[in-house]
Amino acid sequence: TVLVSSDVGRSKLKIDHHYSIRFRAKAGAVETKTHFPELVLGAVAVAVKASGPFGKFAGQKARHPVSGNEVPVIAVDELAADAVFLVPAHNRSDDQIARDARIRERVVVFDEKGAVSIAGYAELSLEEARRKVLEHIGADATQIAGHEAIDAHRCQRCEAVVYQRYSEQFFVNVENGAGHLRRAIETGAVQFSHTRWRERVLAHLENLEPWCISRQQWWGNKIPGHPGEVFSTWFSLAAWALQGAGWPAQPAPAPIDEVFVDPELLLRWIVPSQIVALLITGRPAFQHIIVHGRLQISERALQTRAELSPEAHDEERFLFRAVRRPMRHSLGNVVQPSTLIRRFGADALRLGYLLCVENGFQEAATAAESKLKRGRKSVHLLTAKLAGLFSMLREPWHVGEARPADKFIIAQATAAAGEARRAYEEHRYTDAAVILIEMIEAFGRYVNLISARRQAGHNLGAVTAATAAVMTRMQSAFSPICPFVFEKIGKWIVAQCANAGAEPLIEPWMDELLKQASVLRQRESIDLMQTPLAKLPKRERAEILHLTKNFLT
Repeated sequence: TVLVSSDVGRSKLKIDHHYSIRFRAKAGAVETKTHFPELVLGAVAVAVKASGPFGKFAGQKARHPVSGNEVPVIAVDELAADAVFLVPAHNRSDDQIARDARIRERVVVFDEKGAVSIAGYAELSLEEARRKVLEHIGADATQIAGHEAIDAHRCQRCEAVVYQRYSEQFFVNVENGAGHLRRAIETGAVQFSHTRWRERVLAHLENLEPWCISRQQWWGNKIPGHPGEVFSTWFSLAAWALQGAGWPAQPAPAPIDEVFVDPELLLRWIVPSQIVALLITGRPAFQHIIVHGRLQISERALQTRAELSPEAHDEERFLFRAVRRPMRHSLGNVVQPSTLIRRFGADALRLGYLLCVENGFQEAATAAESKLKRGRKSVHLLTAKLAGLFSMLREPWHVGEARPADKFIIAQATAAAGEARRAYEEHRYTDAAVILIEMIEAFGRYVNLISARRQAGHNLGAVTAATAAVMTRMQSAFSPICPFVFEKIGKWIVAQCANAGAEPLIEPWMDELLKQASVLRQRESIDLMQTPLAKLPKRERAEILHLTKNFLT
């Protein structure tokens, strides 16, 4: 397949051998080192370290071990190895060395599909071509054992080893618009969820290269007048962003208010989209850029303890360790959302994922099973407690006036809803999830109080009206997190609380107390006995203190 440089990253490739391939000259042989012998098919010259053992061959000709043609031997002052064969069609540094030596020949070993394109090898797989090359070279090729880690180009998505090959593509000189985006960021026209993302984008703008916008794939938006060529996904997304903002119907549309991306999309999609929009319309495509961590999972990996001898027992030599790895198809660790939904439920999955992403700057978000289970437990607690409460209310128990605990649970729901909305506005989504869980636990304790009233033979207070008020506030604030559960709860409230009566009025001191707790965040510093709570009858005071467990301390 065809990749562009932005699709490719560098990483270490562990190998246990390399090859020595000899290019023979009149005065002897130049031994070149390579890890990929099939690349010798594209060799057009041999480079030797000027001060190395083969420096004396500089300026001579050497025989190509496969084609038999003569290739020049050139001296290079700074060369990592003593001698290498140059394949400028597939290696950037080789290409630069060849250009400096005025060597213009380029032999392409791999076609656009990654298959060997040299005559006599075209029908072979990569491994077959490698074996045939080594057989052809014969005694002038030696495999040498030895473990080492080498720099390799890899596809950033599937991690396959990539050979470089140059081809004609379409480019946009986005670097010409970097100044426009820099000014938009510095003036506040473009904002980020964290200052470190702002700094990263500004640093990225200092080293922009022309943006390759073409691909040779079977899918994509076709480039007019160029069969077999399609626009890259990133360019198509940039066009989509412009269209979403209102262009071309509006020549200078207002930016889209918010966009949510991971670190990779920030640089590969958002930055060029912003530049293109600024160049075309004079305004950015997006105003607020919210960056969340890329998804990864924690796996158990079996690792060897190097300090122990091979004779040690396996249970001593091997340990299971937690390893965090990106979720990718190539690693075989992708978990389909449908699988998680079947296990945890859609709402619990959303709630659990918000617990995983955390607030602020985060390069990666770890999908932890424990947090998904916590989300599921909270959703089940809410529905179970509400169903149990409605079951109790079907019996002919006396419902009386609102008691302090009935009012306080409404005050708690009011405070939680307000705090959640502020968390949304400030992009503190983990905080919003925690607030929901705390409110669910507080409501669970309230249902326990109602059950205790019932068992003691006391009137249940204004439980129906209080429950309707609490659920209405929770539905309004937390439906974005758990839409399906609160849609169901909304229907329950309509059916079960139609005759609930007037909503109990919250006493001012309750609101004030909860606002103070929300602002301070150090809830243990609030002495509840210094509030009007101390003046309540013992039973009423005990009920409110029970409600404030884990909500106020």
